[in-house]
Amino acid sequence: MHTDPIQKMAMDRDERLVATISRDKTVRVWKLPTLTYWKTFRVPMVAGIEGTLHALAVSPSGSTIAVAGNTCQTWIQAYCIYLFNTMNGQMRMRIAGLPEPILDLAFSPNGEYLAAVMAKGAGLRVFRVRNGQRIAQDSGYGGDSSQVRFSRSGEVVTTSDDGKIRLYDATFRLEVTRQIPTHMKPHAAMFSPDGSMIAVSFTGKPVVSVFSRKNLEMLYLPDMSGVTGNLNVLAWSADGKSLFGAGTHMVRFKRMIRWWSNAGQTDSSGRGEFVDLPVTDTSIQYILPFKKGGVLFTSLSDVLGLVDQQGFVGHVRKYPDIVFPKCRGFMKISPSGNMISFPLTPENTLNGLFSLDQLQFSINKSEKVGLMVPKRRASSINLNASLVNDVLHLTIDGQELVMPNQEEISCFAIARDERFFVVGTNSALMMFDRSGVQRWRAVLSSPVRALNITENGKFVIVALFDGTVNWYRITTGKPVLTLFVHAESREWIAWTPEYYYAASEKGGNYLGWHKNIALDQAGLFTPVSVLKGRFNKPAVIQRVLD
Repeated sequence: MHTDPIQKMAMDRDERLVATISRDKTVRVWKLPTLTYWKTFRVPMVAGIEGTLHALAVSPSGSTIAVAGNTCQTWIQAYCIYLFNTMNGQMRMRIAGLPEPILDLAFSPNGEYLAAVMAKGAGLRVFRVRNGQRIAQDSGYGGDSSQVRFSRSGEVVTTSDDGKIRLYDATFRLEVTRQIPTHMKPHAAMFSPDGSMIAVSFTGKPVVSVFSRKNLEMLYLPDMSGVTGNLNVLAWSADGKSLFGAGTHMVRFKRMIRWWSNAGQTDSSGRGEFVDLPVTDTSIQYILPFKKGGVLFTSLSDVLGLVDQQGFVGHVRKYPDIVFPKCRGFMKISPSGNMISFPLTPENTLNGLFSLDQLQFSINKSEKVGLMVPKRRASSINLNASLVNDVLHLTIDGQELVMPNQEEISCFAIARDERFFVVGTNSALMMFDRSGVQRWRAVLSSPVRALNITENGKFVIVALFDGTVNWYRITTGKPVLTLFVHAESREWIAWTPEYYYAASEKGGNYLGWHKNIALDQAGLFTPVSVLKGRFNKPAVIQRVLD
């Protein structure tokens, strides 16, 4: 099971399997329609961004799975695409020499070609799958390219942050370019089944447009009435009569899939026929249509979920990780930080309590002990928080606290004595003194969801989206302990950066080492429990906060 939310998924033509990628740097394969987990593929990786996967494609026959992202750069100073044999899990080919990280992949309908688009204006490359030979390229892009798709007749469409939609013919010659207004960035682009239309979504904008394939002229705008948030992911039904959109659109605390009938066309007043399907509690990451109707979806809280032809949600697989509510104050700690309580369900109906002293995990006992919620208000620090379009903003002494690289603030907490405060984003943890000067910054592998600071100010406890809880030392900004609890089995493991650990009976299987064999071979995983005699040190774990 993935330990971080799925970013993308892809199916074979006969809908026998679906592959998924996540920030955990793995490829998982599932059997359809049961959503049964089948196998895991591991790419070569090291600590940091190497091995991070952004792009995924499954060949029409399902025999080959292609993945890429920040891949290979550590070893060859260029990027590559890995192609796996689906049946035996072996890496069958590595296509190397790409100049920038790969952001999306697509197989041609006949499985003969593989198209890749890249970051930083590197554009499009097309390769022959049989031998990895590059047969076409377009480097004339002015920004990241987020999507590439084939039509059934072999044409290619791409989107880019330079504001352009590009259409290539079946010989990969650039045929038409459409420049979108400067305040719009095209994100997803999907051919209709007959290839006559292309539906496009836009980054950060609640807009979907349908263009003519012939000349990329806009045909119509599907009805977006009542949409709260964005519909960044799109899919056509197999017969082309319906268009689906999903993302952050929410009604009554449920994320929706908008289902437009009549291909999303509208009347003269801009009104169209649609229904909003409530499917999950968290943002929808990706959707795929089934031939017989309905869609497959993945969200921040659901690994995979089925919506049938009538729009009813069927089988859903949940993540085994704890899904921490975003900065809601539900993570409570003892004054010393040796005891922590957190919700096991998004609805906060079930709480877990972990005791570091007793190395014990229990359910619904937090109300019996004196635990502290995060401190968010201060009398001696003029720190104020506001929520704008679901994005947290902080000001100190009336000035916005600006995050580096335009990172979005996920959560914050103030020290009990108000000497400092801590801020978490999607990729970092930062400590600021009371005047707002940053003292340290720790890079994270997963977004921050919750923060709390011990009463003595020695540790900040951080819950991440990958389901882990982490203790960081305030003086250094270094981690000293990590805890993972499986949301279903309740098995747990706590470990130090040196891999000394304590665990429940089967918890030792959740931590281990990835071993790279070679750049053209899949990696191996070894659980830490194999070396139990060397690393299983409960006494070390109990004393880690001393």
